Amino acid sequence: MDVAAVLDEAAGLLAPAAEAAQVDLKAQIDAADTRMDADRDQITQLVLHLGGNAVKFTPPRGRVTLRLFGDARDVTLQVEDSGAGIPEALLQRIFGRSHAVDSSVIHRYGGAGLGLAICRSIVEWHGGRVFAESAPGQGSRFTVILPRRTGPRVLLRPGLESESGNGDVLRMAVEMVAQVMNARVVSLLAPQGGGQDLVVQAALGLEERVVREAVIKPGTGVAGWVAQHRRPVCVSDTSQRPEGTGPAHELYRTGTFLSVPLEGERGLLGVLNVTDPISETAFDAEDCHLMLHLAERVSAALDEAGAASTAGAAGTGRALRSTFADSAHGRESASGRVRVARAMARALGLPESEVGLVSFASSVQGPGADEPGEGPAPAGATAGAEGVEAAAAESDATRLSHVESMSAARAILLTRHEWWDGSGYPRGLEGTEIPLGGRILAVVDAFERMTTAKGRREALSREDAILELRKLAGTRFDPEVVDAFEGACVELETPRWESAADSWEHASATQGGE
Repeated sequence: MDVAAVLDEAAGLLAPAAEAAQVDLKAQIDAADTRMDADRDQITQLVLHLGGNAVKFTPPRGRVTLRLFGDARDVTLQVEDSGAGIPEALLQRIFGRSHAVDSSVIHRYGGAGLGLAICRSIVEWHGGRVFAESAPGQGSRFTVILPRRTGPRVLLRPGLESESGNGDVLRMAVEMVAQVMNARVVSLLAPQGGGQDLVVQAALGLEERVVREAVIKPGTGVAGWVAQHRRPVCVSDTSQRPEGTGPAHELYRTGTFLSVPLEGERGLLGVLNVTDPISETAFDAEDCHLMLHLAERVSAALDEAGAASTAGAAGTGRALRSTFADSAHGRESASGRVRVARAMARALGLPESEVGLVSFASSVQGPGADEPGEGPAPAGATAGAEGVEAAAAESDATRLSHVESMSAARAILLTRHEWWDGSGYPRGLEGTEIPLGGRILAVVDAFERMTTAKGRREALSREDAILELRKLAGTRFDPEVVDAFEGACVELETPRWESAADSWEHASATQGGE
């Protein structure tokens, strides 16, 4: 592909915004040969992210220059602006993944936590490097150096190349998961010929022989365990694999890996695996949470592609790319409820994969219909109370429709209205019959409702809300979970939960994207 053509195209797309902001935007090409082996869509996204940030944060009558040059080995892109500049202390952090990016950076530098993290992933995906030079009041310059020849591409199982629509969806899914997860090795497995054996449909970073020959029997290996139990696996080293998964397979090259189920309208669609992180740090619950979001989108795309024509499936593949930015943003702006639920799950001793599952479930917007001090009536209550309970259950069903195929997460979400003493709904579960994830969300939801003003009801302070939770421990809530909640609040240093409208409402806004 010709990067110069991409640069010209991006400059044209950015021109209206630059004109409206009274910014002088120029594209400067200083190389006769600007061709390289690259994904055109990803390079376009890269230029638009960097150029868009530069335009957005350059004052009127300022300038932004998109410059392209190169040598026999590399192509270099520079985006230079005369904006406010970036403090030196932040330069080393702006390309970091979300948990390492300060929220002030995200808000001040144009969603930089999302855009620049994606830029870094795109650059590293192409075997390149990116860095920034800046000083307050002197503008900024972002430099991207990309090799003209890059590493391996996604391999498809023999026979899928001819199915251009489905092949596009599979290739796109693997590419984007690798980009968002910043991983070198990604594989997507699916049941073979309607049976239960799993085979590799598409993979990045695996040998062609493995893609062609690997067959995973039901219940064997990590992928077989995930497919059978429909639960994710997050492993920091190979000694932590769930019991019964057997030795590590060639699909998992390093000691840390993630494996999550893909579930859709047709049931189990397959298993998505990620290993060999470029950062060389172990995967954790935050990664598992993000992978579950990605799996949800991949599953929807596979379902749609399976029901579409070849042209429709190709369109699904293109649409899939745009949805992955939303998933990455979910990691960028983890809400107060997500962070607290995650900390509670860890404090209660859940493994990282289950912590990620609870984290994912807690990100589904909205607690139940019952208000503080209210709730579903026990069996035998009045018809009016039953009507409230039914309405709440119907509201939950509507809210969960977009994750209805994520069976493990759905099980947690549908038990968050169960009470410790057995008087909750929908099944009247009691004590430890209630999944721990459901018990965690019950406390998180209750705290959110109590500390958020609604109508004429004033919000409770953090201290009063926790006191109320303590009073209800042993009846509505698991006492150990209430203790874990208090500990999580202290651990995360959230001193202003009394103004929960700030933390919870800001989180709700950012969780859905901006």
